[in-house]
Amino acid sequence: VCNTLGFDAMTLGNHEFDNGFDAMCQVLPKAEFPILCANIRREDTGKLLPFAKPWIMLERKGIRIGVIGLTTAYTPYMVKSFEGFLVDSPADVLRELIPQVRSAGADLIIVLGHLPCTMLNGSLTGELWDTYLEAPGADIMIGGHNVGDVACIHDDTVFVKAGFSVDTIGHVRLTLDEHKNILSREV
Repeated sequence: VCNTLGFDAMTLGNHEFDNGFDAMCQVLPKAEFPILCANIRREDTGKLLPFAKPWIMLERKGIRIGVIGLTTAYTPYMVKSFEGFLVDSPADVLRELIPQVRSAGADLIIVLGHLPCTMLNGSLTGELWDTYLEAPGADIMIGGHNVGDVACIHDDTVFVKAGFSVDTIGHVRLTLDEHKNILSREV
């Protein structure tokens, strides 16, 4: 279904781990788009998962977009078959990768995170928000995992999280000038 929809990229969520590593190795390589996950490693090798990239560079209309994939640090507590994996702090990984992706030429950085976030009394809360506070610098932070919509702008970062089980769709619009500077943000 994801291939048919034409995904540009996907980050791993906790349910990708439900049936273990062997099942992931059978299913995920069938994706015709990059699978991202920068913060889960194999315990035996210390390396990232063989079918996942930490980040990719997309180009759309002359704009270079770095997309970094993160999975919730709570995955080991939600998945019974998580043995054999290690989870790095999403914030620690972002502190390392944001400068690396900018140095590689990204005009914009999107964090595609299976990280929960909630808007509570007009304030953001949850792992997506906490990760941003510890490692700012992304232009767009996309969350996931939990119910409820989030759509707001804080400082120069757009936050969006669309519902649960495709109840809603998040939409972000950035207007850039000829030098690729962001003039306006909508979410």
